[in-house]
Amino acid sequence: MVKQITFSGIHAWHIEANVGLSSPNKTLDVQLVQFGYLMMSINPKNVLQDFEREALAGMKVGQPCNGTPSDPLVKVIIAHQRSRGGVQDGKVSVISTASGAYVQGGKFTYILAALCNNMRQMAIVTYPRIDQHELCPFELKKAVFESYGNPGFLIQ
Repeated sequence: MVKQITFSGIHAWHIEANVGLSSPNKTLDVQLVQFGYLMMSINPKNVLQDFEREALAGMKVGQPCNGTPSDPLVKVIIAHQRSRGGVQDGKVSVISTASGAYVQGGKFTYILAALCNNMRQMAIVTYPRIDQHELCPFELKKAVFESYGNPGFLIQ
């Protein structure tokens, strides 16, 4: 189940378990990460490398992730990690620090923090209500909607 957290005073969405290579790849976690990458791909502030654009073109939001190196989401994660530096393990990890950053040969933010920044920038009017974004996948939309105390039906 995705949940809301705050790190360094900034609101973010969080995953229950790692997503990507050899990870649990729970449906809502996968959809949150995919939605973050979709927002990254359409954010005009981002300058993406050709290999990132190529990987993003193969990803379909809402498609399950099987955790293998050939999975489209794993390819996106690997390309993003290659572009930004830091840990390069093919996973979007659960944020385990209060700052949303970690140190490994330098200071880096968790990938999920970067993805949430893209969600915030591309859904600036409604963030953190990502369920109100037209491109939010249905299962994620439903979970976010219900997290705000709106149990019941959500029209797809």
